[in-house]
Amino acid sequence: MGEVPISTVSAHVFQIDSETKKKWLPTSEQAVDVSFYFDNAHNTYRLISLENNKVLINCTLLPNMKFVKTSQKFGQWIDSQVATVYGLGFSSETELNRFADKFEEIRLLLSDKKRGLDPPPPVKPKSSSLASDKLNEVEKTEISKIASNLRHVHVSNSSNNSGSNKNEVATTKISNGFSSNSPSSPSTTTTATNSYFHSDSNCNNIKCTHTIAQLKVENDKLKLELAQSSARAKEWEVEMQSLRNKNALLTTTLEESHENVEQWRKQLASYTDEIALNREKIAEVERLQESLLETQSRLAEVERNSNIKQTELDQLRSTYNDLKRQDLRNQQSSSMLQSLEKENSRLKLDLRDLKRELEGQQQQLSSSTNSFASNRAKVQTLQEQISHKINELYEMNDQLAEQLQMFS
Repeated sequence: MGEVPISTVSAHVFQIDSETKKKWLPTSEQAVDVSFYFDNAHNTYRLISLENNKVLINCTLLPNMKFVKTSQKFGQWIDSQVATVYGLGFSSETELNRFADKFEEIRLLLSDKKRGLDPPPPVKPKSSSLASDKLNEVEKTEISKIASNLRHVHVSNSSNNSGSNKNEVATTKISNGFSSNSPSSPSTTTTATNSYFHSDSNCNNIKCTHTIAQLKVENDKLKLELAQSSARAKEWEVEMQSLRNKNALLTTTLEESHENVEQWRKQLASYTDEIALNREKIAEVERLQESLLETQSRLAEVERNSNIKQTELDQLRSTYNDLKRQDLRNQQSSSMLQSLEKENSRLKLDLRDLKRELEGQQQQLSSSTNSFASNRAKVQTLQEQISHKINELYEMNDQLAEQLQMFS
């Protein structure tokens, strides 16, 4: 800007998040200079901060801006011109207070300028009237002294007319010198003059003139004291007016503070309601989490039961397959048994037939020994066949016995 900064502090610069309005975003990598400037071109105060030729803060200060201390080392203010909130983090509380005092000082200056307050017309101070009363009392005392001295002055009405006229002039001067400042001086002067003309003492004109000069000097001193008292009274009036202006500013600041407090109370109530709502939501989420954990526990238990049932089902399937294979073997054995029984019955029939045939052949043998030799080979062959069939029947019998043992 070209101007010399009014005041400069070092602080970390932050800016409120424009989306959430709940968290601070640092705009400076480190502590930077934050300076107050007076812009002569626009007759305004500005707050500017730069970092590596990057503008961090370029804020025109307004009378309605308020710097709020949120902690011992952090403060913030709202810039309605750019619709954002700036925050400054200081290294110490002293730096924070120095910045806040300068901010408030400039704000008050802008407020005075905006209101255009002019001091009211001066009122005559009470001290001035007291000084006038004191001066009148002194004048009365001095005139009383003059009258007492004049009682000793004797003026002859017949022989000293010229001296009497001179004394009258001196007395008139004394009266006129104090009557302008004291409302009670004329009567006192008249009394002194009458005493002067009726005195039997002799006094020369030089003594009276000396007394009048002394009274003039004292009168000038009293006038000077009155002027000084009036000057002090004016100074007190100016100081009183300054105090009134400060009182008005303090009253305005107090009203703004009350408004800010009321706004903060509303924000606090809003935040309290929001916190209560968030707590209810958190409690609901916790209940849902507990329900979810319970459901997950039940699901795990169901999965374990399902695995157990699946294992049992696999075992049952295996048993069923074994039984099915066993049943198939049983059916095969039963079919084989039936076939063996049929074969056995057939063989029994064959054996019976063979026995019958053997008996017939024996009968024929007994009847005819001649044919025995020819049939002997047939009989041996038949016997071998019968022996072979009998062995097969024994084997089949053994197999059936083993099958019956397996079923039992």
